[in-house]
Amino acid sequence: VIGLQGEDGNYYDVWICEPGERVKQARWIVEQASFAPFVAAEAPIVQQKFDLPASELVKSELWQIPNQSIKGLPLPFPNKRATHFMHQGVLCLVDPSGRIPFSDAALENIAILITTFLDRAGLSARSQKQSIEFATVHEISHSLTSSLDQDNIFQQVSDHIRRTLNVQNLSIGLI
Repeated sequence: VIGLQGEDGNYYDVWICEPGERVKQARWIVEQASFAPFVAAEAPIVQQKFDLPASELVKSELWQIPNQSIKGLPLPFPNKRATHFMHQGVLCLVDPSGRIPFSDAALENIAILITTFLDRAGLSARSQKQSIEFATVHEISHSLTSSLDQDNIFQQVSDHIRRTLNVQNLSIGLI
């Protein structure tokens, strides 16, 4: 299970991969995700299902999945928010057994790799967004300097803004 918190912090986008099945994606609200102990961890931790109160098990989306336990750790890993461009998240193994082919150190390395890839994706998305914003500012400045007709300027500027922001209506006022 991998969960990444949404931009507003009210939900997690969750990917669940069960053996021999396709990956399922869901959106869980924070209160029902039950990721808090894993998000706060500094290293992989194991949480036993039946050590939790019944009320937690009933309201939790996460705890509907395992039979016994979950081993999880935070993303980004290591948990240093200031150095990462991704949202808070978790990596969880459901019902880990002694047959797991990797140690805590290997799980930490996997989390570091996931963090690296998600950071790069975040940087790429930020770069693309800035590129679109700069292109829009350039088009607007070109529109402003290429015409003296106020109606034409408003039309061109509003077209650029509407296209960039993907909105139907736009108001521009003069002060």
